[in-house]
Amino acid sequence: MQFTQLIGQVARRNKPFTMEEHKAMLQEHKLLRAGGAAMDRERWGNLYLEGGMRAKNRSDARNTWSNRLTAARHWASFCGSKGLRGEVLWMDKGSREEKAEVMLLFTEFLHWLSMEIKAREGPGLSPGATMDGYASSIVKLHAMVLVDLSFLSDTIKSFCNGRDKLLVDIRGPRQKLKKNGITHSQMREWEKLIREWAPFLGVKNPERRTKVFRATYQSMFSCHWRRSDATMKGSLDWNGFYHLSRANVRWFNLDMEEVEPSWDNLKELCSSRAGYAQVRSPPGKNDATGEGVTARFPSLLPLTSNTWFCPGLSLLEMEIDDPCLPSGRRSVPLFKDPETGKALSTAVFDRFILGMIHLALRRFHNKDIDMKSLRRLYSLHSFRIGASNALRSVGAPKHLRMIAGRWLSDAFLEYEREDIPEMLRFMEKVQEADCRLGCAQPDDLPMFEAERRMKQAGRIEGLTEGDIRVSAGVRSTSLPGSRRPVTSSAADRAAQQTGPTRTKYRSRSTRRTGKTSNMNAELIREQPLSRNVLEARL
Repeated sequence: MQFTQLIGQVARRNKPFTMEEHKAMLQEHKLLRAGGAAMDRERWGNLYLEGGMRAKNRSDARNTWSNRLTAARHWASFCGSKGLRGEVLWMDKGSREEKAEVMLLFTEFLHWLSMEIKAREGPGLSPGATMDGYASSIVKLHAMVLVDLSFLSDTIKSFCNGRDKLLVDIRGPRQKLKKNGITHSQMREWEKLIREWAPFLGVKNPERRTKVFRATYQSMFSCHWRRSDATMKGSLDWNGFYHLSRANVRWFNLDMEEVEPSWDNLKELCSSRAGYAQVRSPPGKNDATGEGVTARFPSLLPLTSNTWFCPGLSLLEMEIDDPCLPSGRRSVPLFKDPETGKALSTAVFDRFILGMIHLALRRFHNKDIDMKSLRRLYSLHSFRIGASNALRSVGAPKHLRMIAGRWLSDAFLEYEREDIPEMLRFMEKVQEADCRLGCAQPDDLPMFEAERRMKQAGRIEGLTEGDIRVSAGVRSTSLPGSRRPVTSSAADRAAQQTGPTRTKYRSRSTRRTGKTSNMNAELIREQPLSRNVLEARL
């Protein structure tokens, strides 16, 4: 069996489910259920087994199968080079000897993989995380054919950890660059280069593609979208639920009354600009069903602006230029490429944005950076990074930044980038700051209240600082090692000087019977006992 063929079969079956197919399956289910014992066994298997496998295969996204296909190709190459008869590590008994043999073989594969993969730094320099991803994919592929290799997890983790340390030995710590955020000033420079857009606008309708590009990049910034939210990967099929459609945008006037998205109404709204757009983002990658927080908060885009930047108006102009029927908005991609008539491709839009960044750096900043280096600094995710920092710069509180980016945790703080003017302003203030810091002395450290009061009132003869054993309502006591009793007044004075303490009840067991006497219960301090302890006895 070859894993590459298995992945191909699963990927071909992993297609979007339609309402027509669902209704057909329900009808078939009713017929088979009514047939009873006379039902067609072949039809039964086709419906229920194929339907179950389809749901199982649908659990993974298309890009997941793409990543596993790369791992499967490396595994096939390793098995062929080593002369193995197949790609599946069948274990007949699952004994310790078989598992040990598989562990040794997988250790060879991991090292072979580290030499085979080409990293950015050079051949054989891929980090342990890359090895871990490919190795885990091979384990999951074996699980698809009911071969359990989960016992290899420790082997994989240990190898990847050691691999990272070996790479540090030969090339030092790896410096991973964080992507830069795109700012308003950069987008303004792109508009100044409008005549340079021509190579990216195609031939069918350049004017319409200009409006699509403008609406896309402004909306990605304002709505904090990822590239997969606004654009489509070439290998994926557009789906009205998982991807943006015209139905994701609703138009309102200033009285918060929804405007029917007909061409005449949108034209009037564009002329008056007395309204706003409410844009609901598609389900996030961590909330594929859309039931969680990620699809709950819509973005509000006003139609007025004090600057050139106005995403709501850009969206409105794009809709007016390429209208659709209000009843068919769910079936029309929000950003439809006039060149293809389909949803805007990620590759097309990525090429346009990086091209604009490259031209702007060369024209306005006299910097000529090659595209390979530029891709290490910017990506379509840079819109989301820049938008988060823009909200912070205008004083937006943390919870609003989380709502705007549809964040479920504080992970958005990873997007924080240094605001140079703000940082310099505070660094200048720090140079003049004179802090008066309190210096903690041993006497200021937290102690038990009894010891603190003892220091204030003076020492008690026969006692040392530390733990005190006290009983309430004691008539007579004696010091350890002494037969002379201590009067109750002395015990009372000790209790008054020590004051209230944190205590607990503990019963004293008799030595002869080993039983616990409730009458001998006493209040005991939760500290180790000192030599001289005032011990109250009943």
